[in-house]
Amino acid sequence: MANALELELWNGCIPVVVRLHPEDVTSLEQPAPHYAMLPRMGYLGSIAAAVVEHFKDAAPHCGLANSGTGDWGGIANDLWFDSDSTPLNWQVPAGVLFDAHCGSSVVNKSAVDLPREQSPVNSRYPWALTVHFQSYPEGQLVRPHGARALERHFFHSLKQGLFLEHGSSAVAMQMERSEQEKLWRSMCDQDAPAFMSVSSRLRMPSPDAVPVRLLLQSSGRGCSSDDASIWTQPHCKTSRVDLEDTGAKLLAAGTIGDLLRECVDGDSDFGAAVDFSNQSQGSSSSISSAASSSSNCVAIAHGIALDAAAPLVDVWRALAHPDHFLYLVVCPPSGH
Repeated sequence: MANALELELWNGCIPVVVRLHPEDVTSLEQPAPHYAMLPRMGYLGSIAAAVVEHFKDAAPHCGLANSGTGDWGGIANDLWFDSDSTPLNWQVPAGVLFDAHCGSSVVNKSAVDLPREQSPVNSRYPWALTVHFQSYPEGQLVRPHGARALERHFFHSLKQGLFLEHGSSAVAMQMERSEQEKLWRSMCDQDAPAFMSVSSRLRMPSPDAVPVRLLLQSSGRGCSSDDASIWTQPHCKTSRVDLEDTGAKLLAAGTIGDLLRECVDGDSDFGAAVDFSNQSQGSSSSISSAASSSSNCVAIAHGIALDAAAPLVDVWRALAHPDHFLYLVVCPPSGH
């Protein structure tokens, strides 16, 4: 049975406006944009069929063989979306993508004194996306081959999460096909109770490890089109945080701040990516060095700036996605 918080997370949506890229327009006039509510827990594929249907008379031919599945749905492999000229990864949950591209306003301290209508948080909506039907960015995105590409990706990610959580792949391998079908259908329908009826038995009260994925919100300045040149593709990594076999097992995972210190200060690749995002803004070397420190970074989950002192395992229990991963968007506060 889903609790109140889980229902809130599952019902969370992002208002989006989707425009057809000018180079893809085959009609005499630019078509009207498509407006939709994009589920935070879902993927871009959840609106793909509706987008194709909306632009089908004004865009290059795009086959739609299996609409209504919540997947890429048999849509031609050249379909892709961007936000401010940055290609969007169809394999990352939509809410995580949104936070990675527009999450800096969450940590903009100057926003607290502004009238509600002037808040940068409100200025993010609707999220402006551009859809393309050609010129697929091969070097930046993996093609979603096949009508069930997104479904296959979801279960692959779920099995990864279960393996980290249980320390074994046994629980994932024991899932029956009927259970997998119920999980995927409930994902597509945003049916939290149906999903939890299967998923709840998969989760351990005392996990062997906390499955976490980090994405870097590189510019830290919001998602204005003027900032497009300083965006890099969100940096992703899977982090295994081991727990000790003691009576205080759940406390051994540490806090959100501990995780940031491990990944930003201790991971040369991730720390370098944070440092690069600040150098690209023309910061001095001393400021860039400070901004790459975990003490100057903020973790965002489901649009919420998390307290660095929050216990990691508690945050994971409350805010993990359906694939059992906790997705955190890491961004430097405004001003760094």
